[in-house]
Amino acid sequence: MTLIIDLKTLGTSGRLDLSLATDMATEWAKHLGLSSPSGLSLGLDYDFSDQGLVMTGELNGAVAGPCNRCGRPTSVETVLRVRARFVEGSEQKMGERRQDEDGRWGLELDEEAGELEYYSGHHLDLANWLRDEWALGLPVSLHCGEEACREGAAEGAEPEETIDPRWQFLADLKAQMEEG
Repeated sequence: MTLIIDLKTLGTSGRLDLSLATDMATEWAKHLGLSSPSGLSLGLDYDFSDQGLVMTGELNGAVAGPCNRCGRPTSVETVLRVRARFVEGSEQKMGERRQDEDGRWGLELDEEAGELEYYSGHHLDLANWLRDEWALGLPVSLHCGEEACREGAAEGAEPEETIDPRWQFLADLKAQMEEG
């Protein structure tokens, strides 16, 4: 799935308002057992500088799935703040020496690397970056807010304990280590 922006059509700064299809949003959420009943809306402010293209904004949409307390189908509106700096070139390895915007040499820090995205040419595909932001920012468990559900929670009814699918491999590894 692609979401390609032609960089030649952008000014030095501005705003992009985009809509993402329902099937794309659902594909991005299915690892959590969730779906997206409608597409996503994206509002991005951008600014080109000698440090690259900085994009900040919000990714909005609904996710649907079973309530973690009562199991009823529910839908929750989700708003995620997103930010990235896109630089032209290929991804550099951690610990590799590189030159900063002031011409000083040094090692790239983890925090800085987490914000960097790379592209080449005049086209930028936002799909991978936005997929990662959406998939990591979604709630793991949904709550419907129905009266019976809230009452059950207030009475101490424990919801079914679930493991975040994003961390399931660690639970599997722990189980293997305890067996062996």
